[in-house]
Amino acid sequence: MFYMQDDKKGTFSLVKETKKPFVALCCVLIATLNVALVCLITLIISGIAVGLLKEITVILVYSLCCTAFCLFLKEIFINIKVYAAAIPVLVVVMLAVCPVFLGVASIWLFLPPTYYIFAFNNVMYLYNMISFTLILFALWLALDFIKRKFKISA
Repeated sequence: MFYMQDDKKGTFSLVKETKKPFVALCCVLIATLNVALVCLITLIISGIAVGLLKEITVILVYSLCCTAFCLFLKEIFINIKVYAAAIPVLVVVMLAVCPVFLGVASIWLFLPPTYYIFAFNNVMYLYNMISFTLILFALWLALDFIKRKFKISA
């Protein structure tokens, strides 16, 4: 969302159009990796980490997944105000259909927390999270290309 604000203000006006997806990726990835690092440190200090290598692996892949999810949503919600309004709704939906609370398996597969939760018990969910991440990145890049090609903006 901050990238969208900065882009709208012209912060990235000197960046070539073809390089803007990379800038957007860096902006979102920096934020998600910072949160991941804090979460990892917290898990280690609290003593509830299941294993350092496993925690690092899963949280890194989850960070990439969240980055791809955010970038994909950035393309779906062209208007920053609509995107900002959708965030609380998405958070409530993710919490409500989370495998911990409800058993809505058909919706689970479209939300990153599902893969994170199950990746600790079943390595296939880690592979599925990697696949989901790659699909989201591909969709994001395709939508970004279409928006730039046809000059679609808010």
